[in-house]
Amino acid sequence: MANTLKPCLNDLISDQQSAFIEGRLLTDNALITFEINHFIKRKTQGLNGVAGFKIDVSKAYDRLKWRFIEQMMHKFGFHQLWVDRVMVCIRTVSYSFLHNGEVFGEVKPQRGIRQGEPISPYLYILCAEGLVLSLGATRRATHGEATLMNNILKKYERFSGQMINFNKSSIVFSPNTCEEDRRRICEVLQVHEADKPGKYLGMPMQLGKSKTEVFGFLSDRVEHKLQGWSNQELSKEGKLTLLKSAAQTMPSFWMSLFQIPVSLCESMERKMNAFSWGKGSSGKGIKWIAWEKLCMPKTQGGLGFHSLQTFNTAMLAKQGWRILTEVNPLVITILKAKYFPDDDFLNAQVGSNPSYVWRSIMSAHYAVKVGTRRRIGDGLGTRVWSVPWLPDREDGYLTTPVLSQLQDITVKGFMNTDGTNWDMDVDNGLFTVKSCYKWLQGDISNEMVNFWRRLWSLKLPGKLTTGLQQCIQVLPGDTATMVLVRAFAKCSNDQYLLSDWKEAQLNEKCCNNAGLRASRKWSKPQEGWVKVNVNAAIFQDGSIGIRCVIRDSQGQFLYARNRRIVGAWQPREAEAISLREAMTWVKELNFTYCVFETDCKALAEACNGKPGEAYFGTIVLEYVYLLKHINHMLVEFIYRSANNVAHELVKATYS
Repeated sequence: MANTLKPCLNDLISDQQSAFIEGRLLTDNALITFEINHFIKRKTQGLNGVAGFKIDVSKAYDRLKWRFIEQMMHKFGFHQLWVDRVMVCIRTVSYSFLHNGEVFGEVKPQRGIRQGEPISPYLYILCAEGLVLSLGATRRATHGEATLMNNILKKYERFSGQMINFNKSSIVFSPNTCEEDRRRICEVLQVHEADKPGKYLGMPMQLGKSKTEVFGFLSDRVEHKLQGWSNQELSKEGKLTLLKSAAQTMPSFWMSLFQIPVSLCESMERKMNAFSWGKGSSGKGIKWIAWEKLCMPKTQGGLGFHSLQTFNTAMLAKQGWRILTEVNPLVITILKAKYFPDDDFLNAQVGSNPSYVWRSIMSAHYAVKVGTRRRIGDGLGTRVWSVPWLPDREDGYLTTPVLSQLQDITVKGFMNTDGTNWDMDVDNGLFTVKSCYKWLQGDISNEMVNFWRRLWSLKLPGKLTTGLQQCIQVLPGDTATMVLVRAFAKCSNDQYLLSDWKEAQLNEKCCNNAGLRASRKWSKPQEGWVKVNVNAAIFQDGSIGIRCVIRDSQGQFLYARNRRIVGAWQPREAEAISLREAMTWVKELNFTYCVFETDCKALAEACNGKPGEAYFGTIVLEYVYLLKHINHMLVEFIYRSANNVAHELVKATYS
């Protein structure tokens, strides 16, 4: 029932609530609260003051009346059958008392929802929506507005059964609010005036000048956690697991909102590094490998730890990406109205007197601006010089000098008059913190990529592979080779690992696809179906060759096709184009039951799920639509060894 109700909440609940709602983030309310407090603090002029009222609800779940829950569901338009089922779940609760080992009595309550039930948070925010909508009319810090708010709160308490804890509630005023208004408002609302807005979700809503002091508790928490672990006998692999899963994730919530000082990030990293190399309760040990090397990906010889400063930038870039791509959330509307009302996020500036939240987001502005590419549709809304629309990994902006008479032209001017090549809607790609973090790390060239991948894929205890990784990183090349010789002398199945190591020491390229040595053969389709194997390759001149082979359920060859397309493409885009061409060709041949096989795993996943990012996703969207509406077309992933026919056919394409 909880999973049934969850998708409906986004359409029912107003933008003022963001917790437990799919597609919204809990941090949205924190951002809004911080911006409101910043506005209150800076409002020093004007006749009318403003105030921020922090409300504390006492025993929120326990006091909620069942009748009120039922009435709210009726107001939202839920069917009577659904309401009855929900109320049966709520009303089945009963309580007994345990005294001296004996159970006495049975109490059946008339209010309250159980904590821990999956549906309880959703029911609560449905009921809280009544208060949110009622409070929407308040505007200024005046006696009349305070009286209106007090009446609304009293009415909400009477109908819902909730009780406002005025002892824990507080109010803050802007500097331009006169003392008389402050006194009268506090008397009406029966709350005390606070000098600072306090904390929200554990975060301070008003920061001082020293950010190191404000966020110093993060370093203290990490240190306290590490000290508790130091008293336990942990293996090396156990320490690494705890660091990744617990210690490095502790500051993530704050990093998604604020720019943490570099000194604090370095302090936390030093403590983590000391813990990983420490021995016993003393925590002392020699740090054989620098933390920077440990933060490299495992495929590059590191252990995959996060560089906290880089991860902080990636988390803030996610906020910037949401501001750029989403329209409806209330927090984005507030930030846009306050900081860039006449432009988009790519051209936004820090501005004068910004909040620390906005300055933190703008610290990652360059990552969003440089890493973003506009997906072109009709081209009318994309200006040629001011928007990154070119499919170039290094720079998406046009580098040609701007001509004054053409500075406002759009990409539409570069298209055919009928726009046949641009038939998709304007949209942006997908953003992930992981992809941004990798981009911020930069391109790390390492000739031992295949070696490291195989090392970590071995079915060995983690402490052994970790120990080998440290030996290889610390010891000279010849010594490390001897370690590997001894380690794998009795493992005939892993002799190729040792040979890769020796080749890497000689700066030779590791052999390709050695990890796919298991037999993977092409199989026939089921009776009445045809199988279409597709592949693509990129040539030295930048053009791509696409090829596809069609065979029937007996494995007999039916058709084959090659084509060469001029242009600059990435490998995944080339694979996507080859599949699109194959689908078009199969449609012309009037085949109904078709299985398309590709050795590009990302392409197969995109066809059966989300299209993916940027230009790759643009190409995929067309036949994702076809697959949803045609039941007899499938796209499957196969290994290269099962796609040899299509792979070899590319040689004829270039010749």
